[in-house]
Amino acid sequence: MYTTGVSIGGFVDNIYLLLVIRGIQGLGIAMFPIALNIVRGEFPRDKIAIGQGFITSMFAAGTVIGLLIGANIIHLYGWRFTYFSIAPIAVILTILIYRLRIREEVNNNNSIDYLGALTLAIAIGSFLLALTYIDENHNLSLTLAFISISAFISFIIREKRVKEPLVNFIIFKGALLPANIIVMLVGFCMFLIFQTIPILVDAPKPYGLEGSILDIAYTQLPFAIILLIFGPTSGFIVTRIGSIKAIITGIGIVTLGFISLLTLHNSINTLTLGLAIIAVGLALINVGITNIIALVTDRRYLGIGFGMHTLIRVIGSSTGPVVAGVFMQIGLDNGYPSSIAYNNIFLTAVIVSFIMIALSIKLRSIVIRDNNKV
Repeated sequence: MYTTGVSIGGFVDNIYLLLVIRGIQGLGIAMFPIALNIVRGEFPRDKIAIGQGFITSMFAAGTVIGLLIGANIIHLYGWRFTYFSIAPIAVILTILIYRLRIREEVNNNNSIDYLGALTLAIAIGSFLLALTYIDENHNLSLTLAFISISAFISFIIREKRVKEPLVNFIIFKGALLPANIIVMLVGFCMFLIFQTIPILVDAPKPYGLEGSILDIAYTQLPFAIILLIFGPTSGFIVTRIGSIKAIITGIGIVTLGFISLLTLHNSINTLTLGLAIIAVGLALINVGITNIIALVTDRRYLGIGFGMHTLIRVIGSSTGPVVAGVFMQIGLDNGYPSSIAYNNIFLTAVIVSFIMIALSIKLRSIVIRDNNKV
């Protein structure tokens, strides 16, 4: 699916078709939890965190390459060539995955709750649209919010009744509930920032830093490089000090990074510094949380657990840019987001990071209570 999306993405000529293409790519990327499940099956218990760390570093490696090459391609040839350049690589990866796939028994008796998936999609989509139109059309926003709440309630009722639910709520027991909430909040904060940084760098002075496409890429490049380095390193750290200490330390570091962005976002160098600090903490959080999910979740529900882990992260990641857009829309000044808008965005990230600190403390108490060795 992903290969199909990138292969035809460069040929689209309108935003609506591009959205469809992005959706097709999303269907392909949604298979990623399978990779996390493979780590649990192929690595011994005491090495799972290291395996998760290497996967995190692969994300960062892709980001580094994408920022360096992608920004130059867009600068020289336009955005369409980013699709044309990645399509052959996607085809090669598809062939390699097929040839190197792990043989295992497949249970063909399982069914997919398509109606539940549709209900959840309506709930999330309506919620995001309600946020999008909150400043332009209050009546439409309220209607969409009502649809979202109704769909979400319907989803919960259905999932509790259906034989094979899309979301098995058993996976939210104990330490898994605060762990997954932290995942959602991390996704929210990161994409709140990722939406904001390019606009802040690109906007002309005095509304922004008046940078180029390359400046936008280079501002975020140290973030990706540090994540690349600390991905596998975090795996070894988690193995040494444990997941809980790594998560609490990571959230503390991320909080300092957000505070840095709030107080010092008047130059590309200070933005780069803030993102670099966040990258260190993010690597620890990602590996620590994934390790807890891998070790605490019942092996029978591990695939579902990682699937929900990804879904919850996507919900947070999808909400972040919308909230950033709302702040920017409300704080427009001559067609550009004002300094107040940026302050509100970064302040929101700081507030949410303190909520994550409280959740990590709660997570620690649950792990101690349940005597989980993570």
